[in-house]
Amino acid sequence: MENEIPQKDNLWAPVIVVLAVTALSVLIFIERDWIRSLGVLGYPGIFLVGLITSAAMFAPMPGLLVLGAASAVLNPFWAGLLFAMGAAIGELSGYFAGSAGRGVVKRSKWYDRMERWMKKYGGVTILVLGFVPNVLIDVAGMVAGALKMPWTTFLFWCFLGKLPKCLLITYGGLALFNHFQ
Repeated sequence: MENEIPQKDNLWAPVIVVLAVTALSVLIFIERDWIRSLGVLGYPGIFLVGLITSAAMFAPMPGLLVLGAASAVLNPFWAGLLFAMGAAIGELSGYFAGSAGRGVVKRSKWYDRMERWMKKYGGVTILVLGFVPNVLIDVAGMVAGALKMPWTTFLFWCFLGKLPKCLLITYGGLALFNHFQ
């Protein structure tokens, strides 16, 4: 039997990840006017708006407004699909913050409640929170990362929640545009 030396956890990794995600969120909030302008880039721009605005944790961003407006000039199905793909990928910022920073982000009323929901309902929690426009999807991402849910599973459920919301917004935006035209 070998003597095992206990390894000390690297405490800097969670702090660095949480600081990086926070800095990214602040930068995105500061540059929100530039992000709005990405919508004029067509389909790649819509994907980028979805990606960037969803990566900003806890900062309200105009991504869904840009998506609704873009539906007047872009095909609503493809715009909604690409925005949802970008938004789901952007939500990985919260997932990775939770994965690396479990001890840093864990203790809050919402976190504890979300952890119970995730343990009981799993991906369905992510699906519902991905559909409803709110910041709780950020908390769900952190919890999913802390609970070591596979990132592909998180991404799948997040995309399934965001896609119908994005399609409702694009087709609703197109209907409004046509109504007032």
